[in-house]
Amino acid sequence: MNQPMTRSILCTLVMCLSAPAALAQALVFVGTGTGPIPDSPGVGPRNYGEPLDISFDVSGLTGNITNVQPSLQANHPFVGDLRVTLIAPDGRSHLLFESTGATAPGNSGGSDSDLVSSNPIAFGDSSPTNWWSAAASGAAQVAGGTYRTVVSGGTGVSNPPPVTSLIETFRTAAPNGRWVLRVEDGWMGDTGNVLVGALTLTASQRELLVTNADDSGAGSLRDALSIAQSGDAIRFSTFFDTRRTIFLQSALPLLPDGVSIFGPGADLLNVRRATLPDFRIFELAAGAQATISGLTIERGSVPAQQGGGILSRGRLTVIGSVIRDNVAQGGGGITNLGGNLMLLRSTVVGNSANFGAGVRSRSDISAPIATALIDNSTISAQFGGDLVGINVIAQQGTSSTLVLRNSTVTDTAGPLGSGLWVISQNPGSNASARVSNSLFATGQATITAQSFDGGPPAIVITEGFNLATDNANGLLDRSTDLLNANAPMQPLFDNGGGILLHRPLLTSDALDNGRATGPRLSDQTGIFDRVTDLQDNQYPNA
Repeated sequence: MNQPMTRSILCTLVMCLSAPAALAQALVFVGTGTGPIPDSPGVGPRNYGEPLDISFDVSGLTGNITNVQPSLQANHPFVGDLRVTLIAPDGRSHLLFESTGATAPGNSGGSDSDLVSSNPIAFGDSSPTNWWSAAASGAAQVAGGTYRTVVSGGTGVSNPPPVTSLIETFRTAAPNGRWVLRVEDGWMGDTGNVLVGALTLTASQRELLVTNADDSGAGSLRDALSIAQSGDAIRFSTFFDTRRTIFLQSALPLLPDGVSIFGPGADLLNVRRATLPDFRIFELAAGAQATISGLTIERGSVPAQQGGGILSRGRLTVIGSVIRDNVAQGGGGITNLGGNLMLLRSTVVGNSANFGAGVRSRSDISAPIATALIDNSTISAQFGGDLVGINVIAQQGTSSTLVLRNSTVTDTAGPLGSGLWVISQNPGSNASARVSNSLFATGQATITAQSFDGGPPAIVITEGFNLATDNANGLLDRSTDLLNANAPMQPLFDNGGGILLHRPLLTSDALDNGRATGPRLSDQTGIFDRVTDLQDNQYPNA
C-alpha cells in the first residue's frame, strides 16, 4: 500500500516540484506501477495503446477534497503523442493533457518537445502557467515546473488552449481509495517511461454522520443537509448496514454547495417521498457543486416541473445510485438544466415524464450551457410519458451536449419506449451527443436526432463499438457499430456492486463485441477488463 509521505521526502524523490506553499500540510502519496509506457499499436494521432496505470492507495484523509496536485518524472520524445489522465476512486476523471500543441487538421501530432526525467512536472490550479507555454513552445525539452491542466489539443484549438480545473472536477470527491494516473501513447515509434509518480491531496477534514432513518431531527439526513457547509462530507453510521428507508414527509433542503452525500449503497438505503404534496427528492442550485453516491432515490413527484428525482442547475455528480419511479413534466428521473451532470455507475429505471422520462439535459435562454456525461450506467424501462430514456435538448440559441459511453439504454417494459433523442430547437442552438461502447435496445427508435422551429441539425457522433436493435436512423456508421442486432437480456438484477443492471443472454450479439472507452477503472461490480459485453459492459464476459 502507498504510504503518505512528508513533502521533504517527496522533494528528494522528485526534485521538489515547485508546489505552492499552501500545500505543505497535505498528504503526499508516491505511486506504484511506474515503468515503460506501452507503445501505440500504429500511426497516430490518438491511436492509443494499453495504458500505464500508476496507482495511489490513499488513506488517512476525511471530508471532501479541497486540493489536488499530481506530478511525475518521465522520459518520452514527442510529448504530443501522450495523453495523461487522473482518475479518482469513484470514477470521475480529469485530463491533464492530450495532443499537446496540436491545432491543425489531418495527422498533426502536436508538439515534438521531449519529456525528460530531470525536469519533473506537476499540475495544480494555483499555477499561473499554461501547460502549453512550456510543452508547446518549440523548446527541445519541456521545462520542469507546475502547470495548469488544459483541454485536449486538436483542430481549431488555440495556442495556448483554455485551462481546466482539477479542483472543480474533484472538489466533492471522497479522498480515500485507489487513485490512478493513466499515461497513454498515441503514436507508434517514440517510446518512454515514467520513473516517479506522486499525488498530493488536501481534504477538508470535516464530516457529518447520519445515525437514523427519521424524516427530521438530530441525526437525520435532513438535519445534516440543513447544517452542512462547503467541504462537509455526509456519511452514514453502522445503523445503515441493514437496509433502511428514509420516508420523506416534505422536500429536503437544497443540496449545499461543496457538500457530498456518501450513502452506504443503493441496495442499503432508499430515500423516498412518502406522502402528498408533490415534491422532488434532491435539488442543486445554479453555481453550486455536490456529489450524491450510494443511494436509491425514488417516488419524487413534480408533474408540472422539471426533475422528479433530481433537478440540478449546478455541477452534480451522481455515483453508484438508483433513480427510480419518479414523475415530472420533464426529466422524470433527472433533469440537468443548464448545469454539468456526471452520472456514473448508476441505474435510472421506471420514471415518467412528458419530455425525457429517464434523464433530460436541457439548455435555454435562462441556462444557456448544459453538459452531461453518462458512463457505465443503465437507463431502462421508463414507465410513462414519452418513454424516452435520454433527452438532450438545446433551445433558444443555446448549447446542450452529452457524452454517453459504456452504457445500456433499453426498454424492457414494452414496445413503445425509445432510447436517445437529441433535439435542436430555434436558430443557433447546438444539441449534440457523442456515443461509444453503448447498447440501444428499444421498441421504437433507438437514436433520433431532430431539429424544430428553425434549429440547425442535431448531431450524434459515434466513436464506435455501439449496438442498436434497429438502424439507429443511420447515425451509427463506424465499422465497429452493430445495427439491427439481436440483444435479448435478463431482467434488471443486482449482479454484484449493489446496482441493478441487465445481463445479456447467451444468444445476444452484444457478447464480446464491446471495448471499454474513456478513463474507466471498473464496471458496476468493480471488475475491469477492456473487452466487454456490450449489453452490460461487465467483466468477465458472460
